[in-house]
Amino acid sequence: MGQAASDWIVVNELVTPGAFNMFGTTDATVQKLVPRIRGGSGDDAKQAATDLNRHLVEDGWFLPFYRMSYLHVSDGTVEITPQSGMAVPSIYNYAPVG
Repeated sequence: MGQAASDWIVVNELVTPGAFNMFGTTDATVQKLVPRIRGGSGDDAKQAATDLNRHLVEDGWFLPFYRMSYLHVSDGTVEITPQSGMAVPSIYNYAPVG
């Protein structure tokens, strides 16, 4: 359950029925906001995502119990490129400096 850079990817993976919402849980607020995020653009979609996030937090849809800190250690010979949604980048995001 990474942290995708796109609001719609997060909503589609975690809120709409599927792998992480296997029982298809929903409510009136979710049903109202999801279409605005999926089909919207600009400020309306951004506001809908903010409102959905607030609703999910206040209703306790997801209760995180651990989040690894983003930490990289290198001796200066390795370049590390952060990866969206990952506390530790995949191996292909490490390369020799230079």
